[in-house]
Amino acid sequence: MVLLGASLCAAPIVSAQPPADVADADTDVDADAQADTDTDTEAGADEDADDAVVARTSTVAPRPESRETPGEAVSTVDEVSLLELQPRTSPDALRFLPGVSIQQSAHGQASAYVRGMTGQQVAHVFDGIRLNNGIYRQGPNQYFGTVDPRTVSSISVVRGGSSVRHGSDAMGGAIVASPRSAPVGPFRAWGVEPRLVLRGATADRELGGRGELAFGYDDRFRVLVGGGYRDAGLLRSGGVVDHRARPAACDDPSSTVFLNHGDCSPWTPRFVEERDAPDPRDRAAWRTQLGTGYREATADLRIEGRVERGRAARARRDRDPIEYVAAAYVFEERDAPRTDQCPPQEAPLDECLLVARQARALAYGRVGHDGPHGPRWAATAMVQRHVEQRVRSRPRSFVRLDFEDVVDTLGLVGTVDQDFDVADATVTLRSGAELYGDLVGSRASQTLTDLDVTVAQSRGQYLEGSSYLQAAAYADAGLLLRRLVLDGGARVGLARVRAPGDDESGTAAVARTLPYAVGRLAVGGRFGPHRLTFAADQSFRTPNLDDLTSRQQTGPGFQFENPGLTPERGATYELGTSLRPRFGGGDRLSIDLWAFATTVRDAIVRTPRDASGCPPMTPACLASRSQYQLQNAPGRALLAGFEAATTFAPVRALTVRLTVSYVRGDAPDTVAPDTRVPLSKIPPLLGTAELRYRTPPRIGLVLASGLRWAAAQTRLAPADLADVRIPVGGTPGYAVWDVRVVYHHRLVDVSLQAENLLDAAYRVHGSSVNGPGRGLVATVSIDR
Repeated sequence: MVLLGASLCAAPIVSAQPPADVADADTDVDADAQADTDTDTEAGADEDADDAVVARTSTVAPRPESRETPGEAVSTVDEVSLLELQPRTSPDALRFLPGVSIQQSAHGQASAYVRGMTGQQVAHVFDGIRLNNGIYRQGPNQYFGTVDPRTVSSISVVRGGSSVRHGSDAMGGAIVASPRSAPVGPFRAWGVEPRLVLRGATADRELGGRGELAFGYDDRFRVLVGGGYRDAGLLRSGGVVDHRARPAACDDPSSTVFLNHGDCSPWTPRFVEERDAPDPRDRAAWRTQLGTGYREATADLRIEGRVERGRAARARRDRDPIEYVAAAYVFEERDAPRTDQCPPQEAPLDECLLVARQARALAYGRVGHDGPHGPRWAATAMVQRHVEQRVRSRPRSFVRLDFEDVVDTLGLVGTVDQDFDVADATVTLRSGAELYGDLVGSRASQTLTDLDVTVAQSRGQYLEGSSYLQAAAYADAGLLLRRLVLDGGARVGLARVRAPGDDESGTAAVARTLPYAVGRLAVGGRFGPHRLTFAADQSFRTPNLDDLTSRQQTGPGFQFENPGLTPERGATYELGTSLRPRFGGGDRLSIDLWAFATTVRDAIVRTPRDASGCPPMTPACLASRSQYQLQNAPGRALLAGFEAATTFAPVRALTVRLTVSYVRGDAPDTVAPDTRVPLSKIPPLLGTAELRYRTPPRIGLVLASGLRWAAAQTRLAPADLADVRIPVGGTPGYAVWDVRVVYHHRLVDVSLQAENLLDAAYRVHGSSVNGPGRGLVATVSIDR
């Protein structure tokens, strides 16, 4: 707090409320709620200075996720905040939100933990389209990192069970990204607006940027086309994140242990020994991390417009048109090492698991109606391809292993919303249906590099020709009275999993159909500007192809399949309050508090197995230091915790924001069911402190400073004890301080960030990568 008070402002204030389109369905309908919205806007960004940015966030056709369910805990990072935060990845943009922790298994990867859950237990949504597919991996995965942060206008995090709205996997919550659109304002007639963004960072010597061109005619036809590139090198950290049980001999330069320094260095990451260090074994010189660096390229095209219905409609100012969107997004990352396996622990420095290619191509079209007359509806058809190519090199053994997984997805989504006024109440009906189908191609081969001989394996990480189908329909209704809000809904659906058998590798065929039904109920009350909400939400996750059929090397060890897994089913109970005390004659203070408890029945967890249980024809399993199999835990897992956020604006130009979050999770031990053990990689107590000062618009400066902190995490799951990403005894706590200066101009925006100003050595719990050391990040955005 002393640092906070002494500094000029930190990370930009991010909204604890839904974005404007989300708030439409929330309880922000009367004068009190509008005051809340105004306060949040005042705390986040100056309206006059940010008009150009706001114009880019508007869209034509209604998005299926644009009206969230009342009573949910939602936080949002808007486009103004994205400019100030300068995130390396889309998950990185969420690091100042309550209830969210960002884990990294590689410099080019990141995964958001939401209320202690991540990976398959958090739904990822882009412009109303579900990104989760049949091979989403358990635990931290990199898939939301394939959303380019330069193409989004906002990212919202819905915390808590959200399966009624977002379907399978939304047990911990949902991450909802809204794409940028071509601006409406400049196009009173035909017009063109170019934009160039340049970015650099010193910690990893990153260079990159984005160019885009927007053109169109008023709001009847708009096009945004763009492309970007990023080249990041080895990441320089603040130093070694120590073992808590480090041998005392590690501090004795004359000891054999120090000279070998194998028992003194952490398992991961491995470090480059600095050439200019007095002694290459000096731990102070271990800062630059091996297994980091990558290249990235993106491209996107978005076309939006409206078609007016009839000659009479065109003559009216209040015309009610049909609106459409056609869009395509391509993301490709190359040569991204998996840090904890490049090199692996105890392996020579030239061994590496490299994600040679991580690519996602998404194309979709949407038509809809969002006017004041009749119901709001939207229909979307999408196609997506996800490709992952991995190469494991062992030069000293003259062996190279190649893996390729391809998932093709087809999807249809339809939504209908309508509001009714009944006496003094407003009724909102929301409904939708969706169908997603995945077809998987998976191949693996082994090359003897000294003989130049390649042998194809009988199966890859998955089974060639596997499929995963999800179909569902949902409906919910909200009743809004002056002092009372009621909301409830239900979803029904099924998942169909098919995978062929493979006799050579001893893989059994899978053919399962898994139906489900979940419901939700929320009750809220209004007391002037204050609110109180209680919600009970059922959630679920059907085991996918990764759970049932995959064989893969993970952080804790080698994991092999279990085709008999049953679905995870959760129930979340949460109590939230939003307080808006009248302070200093205006709405300058907001306090948001949430307490929650989530129970999970049949939680899917990693269970230790003996090497004798390895599947046939799987030498990687036998060679691993530990082996695991997924299994449904007996009894119920429990996650409980709280989130708090407060925003205080003592004067219009100055905003202070504090957050704190905590979650504790445990489950019955799969080996000894009468014993409860911690759940894997649960984040510790963590929080943020931010200060933001905005000068008058004619000056156009924003000065910001922010502190991110986390306590030590020593509650470790059985799988965590063998995970080389977690130091012996647990992950130490840390505090990271950033300072930012942003200059807004009509033609140019410049954002400078001094990150990790105190050069702290830190690692987010469960990560393979230490955080960046002291460095500078700069972004310049030039508009016509």
